Amino acid sequence: MKIITYHITLDEPVLVTALAGDPNTSTAFNYLPGSVLRGALIAAYMRQHQLTKLDENDKQIRRLFLNGQTQFLNGYLLDREKQRSLPRPLSWQQDKKDQRRETEDAPASLFDFAYEEQEEDPEREWKAPKKPFFSFSKTSGKIRWAAPDTVLAVHTQRDPVKGRSTSEDGAVYQYEALAAGQTFAAMIVCGHDADEEVLSNLLTGECNLGGARGAGYGRVQFTIVDTAGQREMPGKLEPESNGRLLVTCLSDLLLQDEQGHFQVEAELVKAALEKRLDCSLTWFESDQSAAFMSGTYVGGFNRKWGLPLPQAKAIGMGSVFVFDLPGCPTDKLQAAEAQGVGLRRAEGFGRIAFNWQTKEEWSVEGWTEPSRPESVTLAANTQEGQLAQTMVNRLFRQQLDAQLAVKANEWAAQLPVKNSQLSRLRQVVQDELYKRPLADKPSAAANTQKGQQRLLKYSQKLKERAATRKQFDRTQIDNKPLLDWLEARLKDAPSIETILQPASLPAIGQTKGSWTAVMRYEYNLRLIDLTLAHCLKKGKEGNER
Repeated sequence: MKIITYHITLDEPVLVTALAGDPNTSTAFNYLPGSVLRGALIAAYMRQHQLTKLDENDKQIRRLFLNGQTQFLNGYLLDREKQRSLPRPLSWQQDKKDQRRETEDAPASLFDFAYEEQEEDPEREWKAPKKPFFSFSKTSGKIRWAAPDTVLAVHTQRDPVKGRSTSEDGAVYQYEALAAGQTFAAMIVCGHDADEEVLSNLLTGECNLGGARGAGYGRVQFTIVDTAGQREMPGKLEPESNGRLLVTCLSDLLLQDEQGHFQVEAELVKAALEKRLDCSLTWFESDQSAAFMSGTYVGGFNRKWGLPLPQAKAIGMGSVFVFDLPGCPTDKLQAAEAQGVGLRRAEGFGRIAFNWQTKEEWSVEGWTEPSRPESVTLAANTQEGQLAQTMVNRLFRQQLDAQLAVKANEWAAQLPVKNSQLSRLRQVVQDELYKRPLADKPSAAANTQKGQQRLLKYSQKLKERAATRKQFDRTQIDNKPLLDWLEARLKDAPSIETILQPASLPAIGQTKGSWTAVMRYEYNLRLIDLTLAHCLKKGKEGNER
């Protein structure tokens, strides 16, 4: 039996919708379901063989995709050591006090209640970890947490004929999708060795997964990593773990009772394992509470039918079941791991692992920032240096713009100045703002000074009119009359650097964003303009009241 391991790199966000969330929100799984990956390979097979539909009577097609001999396992997130993560066992618990005190550098330890029961202690309260996936660190032997990143996008429904939203078709909805740039690892268990070559030919290049493909979702890249075959859970299968048989679900399990209903019951798991292992099982210490189990609902979508699949109850991934040692040979345990249990195993359901939990307490690897490369110096007279300076200046301006709006709103007040006076003053400021010189022009300094003098002269003319000056004197900004504040802004341009102070300067190597004389002049004018705009707005609101 050959196993193909391959990676899926997300070039675009991927929307593989789970049965959860608000009706107006499509929430993605935090992994790539095997059913979705199987559907993508069926589509690739049909393109490769120029088929419009699958021939259900073809023996190869049935073996590859339909009868369950080939199993397409879920794609789980690849960790920072390029290792496939797995669902967190539900038997893992952390001391609640330690969990509150943990940091990324010093996470709390884990205790496995399936491997060893913890004694009653009134001072200790147990709580499950928050992360959904984990992996084993190859270097430290510790547990490493993993969780995929998601992206939330808001969309508006459009009328298919008019091409825009209308009062009848204009609902707002959200997509929460797996973020682009991540890599997931998945496996294919080949029931027939000859199928390995056929499937490997399909796992090359670009493919599309999930829904909303026409809206910028779903483009991924497939890359084969290994075809030699390996156990899904790292390490060698052990015949026992602390004198017991531990069964951990590596995916959701679909099991039916005698009436054919999907149920979440520990006894159904026991019966399915007994059938697979061909031996009887007994709950550890005859206590069915040795089952750490959760339930979920699974569904799906059949593209051929164009219809959703019926929803079914399933035993959640990460569930753990503890039995007495049954005495069955190791080769039967290995065969059960390879084949899985339950229904829809071709889509990645029913994956299990035996006895890999070999410790009562696990240490968790802290997250430390990777070492950063040394900063490089880009010469200012080179094309690379000029490009870097342009980029950091744009980032610098974004930070300044955000602070500009905050400061202007802070200074603006509801003032007794007539709107006509403020409007005229703002018009003159805007006129100079539109004429602001470019920094790379030889005449930049002269034009800056010319605009500054024009505004100062206009301010003096306003002061010469007694009635107008009286109105402006009643306007206090930063504990100064409005016109005095305006003149101070123009005469002391460098002081803008103390008013607008980004938390950190953007940098590329040694190239950093910095103020220039033209920028000081520009941002002073913009601060004046925006402050006057807020004053006008508040004055208008006051008149309406």
